[in-house]
Amino acid sequence: TAGNVASLLGAGFSTSFNATINGVRYTASADELLKAAAPKAWLSGSTVNEWEVSAPLKNSAGAAHPHLSARFSVRWYEAVRKARVDVVIENNWAYEAAPQNFTYNAEVLVGGKAVYTKPSLEHYHHARWRKLFWWNGSAPEVNVKHDSAYLIASRALPNYDQTLSIPESVLADLNKRWTGAAIEPMGVGLAAPYMPTTGGRDDIGLMPQWSVV
Repeated sequence: TAGNVASLLGAGFSTSFNATINGVRYTASADELLKAAAPKAWLSGSTVNEWEVSAPLKNSAGAAHPHLSARFSVRWYEAVRKARVDVVIENNWAYEAAPQNFTYNAEVLVGGKAVYTKPSLEHYHHARWRKLFWWNGSAPEVNVKHDSAYLIASRALPNYDQTLSIPESVLADLNKRWTGAAIEPMGVGLAAPYMPTTGGRDDIGLMPQWSVV
């Protein structure tokens, strides 16, 4: 079987996020949230199970930060004893008073080890950022090749011209540009930062250019 929450926690899984704001440390722990209540199941099958948990960041006294919260999606592959964990930090409550940017020192711990740190991260209001990690080892070396003909035939995707061949140089260029500040929290990735820009842009359309290729 794909295992359950008990087998995940029994294997020693742990992931947490810390934000230090003006000397005060706020935190959220995926494993503590999984222990606290029955989590929402996102995937359930013979190969993998995935659960979602979320909570506001809290200080050492248990007081919740009014704006910042964490979401964790934990995907457990029991057969290989590995878990993929999405860490999403949000500053986007719709009706909380005084929305604002927050600057904090960010730290993600997986298995008790710091896997991502970012000092003086300015987190914009009405925004979230996401990082992906693996617990108990590196990511499996699996390359998923989607059946594009099937997806187009099912009408899940637009009717793109399947006779086109994408040069390797196009993929290499995308990979070269996917680096640095653009892919850090609050970065714009490969999107055009000036939204009023018109015309045939790579980042607009039914699907962005990088997804199509």
